[in-house]
Amino acid sequence: MNDKPLYRALSYVWGSPTERVDIEVNGELLSIGSNLRAALLQLRQDQDCPSIWVDSICIEQTNTAEKSWHVNEMGKIFSGTEQVYLWLGPAADGSDEVMDFISHIGPTALQLGDISRPKRVLRDRIRDYVIDRSAAGENNQHIHQDTIEASDSETVDEDRVTLIGDFILGLTQNLALLGGHEQSLIPGIECLLRRDYWHRVWIVQEVSLAKVATVVCGQKTVALDLFDAVFSAVWFTRQWVAVERLFSPFFLPLQANLYGTIKCISVWRERRKGRSVLLRDVLLEYGESPQRPHYTATDPRDIVFGILGVISDLADLDVHADYSKSTAEVYASVARAMIYRYDEDPNAFQYHLGICNPANTSSDLPSWVLDFRKVGQYGIASWPISYSAMFSASKGASQPRNARNNCLDDPSVLRRRGCLVDVVTEVMAQPQWYHEDGHDLYLDEEIAWLRSVIDFTNIATDPSPAEDYVWRTLLLDDKMGGAEYLRGKDNEVAQLIRRIVRRHKFHADELSSTQVDWIRRGSSIANRDRDDLAGMAQTFSEGYTFSLSMNSRHRTLFKTADGRLGLADKSIRAGDLVTLIWGVNAPVILRERENDGGFIYLGEAYVTDIMYGEYLETRPPEKDFDLY
Repeated sequence: MNDKPLYRALSYVWGSPTERVDIEVNGELLSIGSNLRAALLQLRQDQDCPSIWVDSICIEQTNTAEKSWHVNEMGKIFSGTEQVYLWLGPAADGSDEVMDFISHIGPTALQLGDISRPKRVLRDRIRDYVIDRSAAGENNQHIHQDTIEASDSETVDEDRVTLIGDFILGLTQNLALLGGHEQSLIPGIECLLRRDYWHRVWIVQEVSLAKVATVVCGQKTVALDLFDAVFSAVWFTRQWVAVERLFSPFFLPLQANLYGTIKCISVWRERRKGRSVLLRDVLLEYGESPQRPHYTATDPRDIVFGILGVISDLADLDVHADYSKSTAEVYASVARAMIYRYDEDPNAFQYHLGICNPANTSSDLPSWVLDFRKVGQYGIASWPISYSAMFSASKGASQPRNARNNCLDDPSVLRRRGCLVDVVTEVMAQPQWYHEDGHDLYLDEEIAWLRSVIDFTNIATDPSPAEDYVWRTLLLDDKMGGAEYLRGKDNEVAQLIRRIVRRHKFHADELSSTQVDWIRRGSSIANRDRDDLAGMAQTFSEGYTFSLSMNSRHRTLFKTADGRLGLADKSIRAGDLVTLIWGVNAPVILRERENDGGFIYLGEAYVTDIMYGEYLETRPPEKDFDLY
């Protein structure tokens, strides 16, 4: 006989520590948060509700040993519940109407299946179907024909296309009746999805481990699977189906990544599909934060401890909750464990040393440790040089097999093997940048920055192939940006790129068919279909130099003793070292410490003539670098 008690659990936000109220528990007064009190009062109306497990009541928060034990058992606690209530808070900002909307169309949306990450052929066919049924104009019909040609080589379930397409048409038509007026559901949807609940790190495991999860907001409740089905359909339409001119009055106010970046929902989906969830799947977030953090925790250690119950690779990483450790110790142990896993299998585990650089770390952590507080707040501030390019600077050289056992007594130090390449001799002055949201940086004066680049590199006044190494450096050799045309070939596209980056004016009627085709391929859908060739070329030119500048966010150009040009973090200075670290695909900048022979890690760099293993052909001597 199973004598385990039946219980349910509450998932909620603790709220402000100053907003406290007293309740009576077993005859004694207990201080709890006002948000918890509101949740308990609401749930008390459910007469059939058995005992409810609540963390702030069931755990002695001031007892470090008890707290550590409970946190390590949290996975069992939430997976053992009958039901988990996801308390979003009291009704406000149109939440009742949004919850009613979910209840109304949720059952139909659930029939669509998972459309959160559609394959291209599916989303293209659905978009085509919606465009055809919406009697789109000539321009949209042109998009339809292009898409069919690109997708004809693949197969798709046309019945499912019809099912999803008809639902989306009904969705857009019904919601469009409310859009653009005071009654619009859009503000209510945005307010609901920006509530503090969605970025509380503890909810990742509280939600994803639940056998049954119920979303509660005020007096309204909906099942989580209905909640997800509705918003997946809304954002599928927003992201993949809504051609800019077709449904823009309704859909564009919805921020593109507002729903898809909710960690607990994505992990919940993966677990329902029987897939493994790795620690870095939750901790790494490259996307921009949608006017709310990706994840947060009052205690920064909980950013790690709060997700351990759903992580599949804990045994390999040997990570567990221990509140006797400092934040720096916890983050360093996690970073070290994931770096060692990458050493063993870089193809399967995409957490690597290159992610760490001064923009993504903090002064209270070792230089090689990613600051998960920053990532949770805004996402990765500065992407690795090797994020999207197939560089191979260390050319397959790997860390010694005993690297995991070759650690020092000091947990803040990481030993890495590699080789010394060059020394930085000159650094270009930083341009003026301004913040828009969070860590996003934008150039104040693009033209002034481009002039600084020309002055620093001493390239000739007149464009020529001799300068192409400069633009390839700023492009990070990105093929999509046209870097392949700058590999010493003085063709028509290379000539056009040189004119664009120098901001030389040109007339549309001067462009060759090859240049026009390149501009069209690199333009957005809205821009490439313009009949105004001059306007299309002008928009493309401005966007091209803007994209070029975005590669340089948090970075600047530098020169080396051996005449190389590079792009690295803005903290670089003369005397820093250009190195190769085995297992890191791009060169690495290190700064030697004064007294102990150790090094400060400054992240990856793009350096001319060594990005594809050329330097290893010289058979340089290996060296161990101790990173602090």
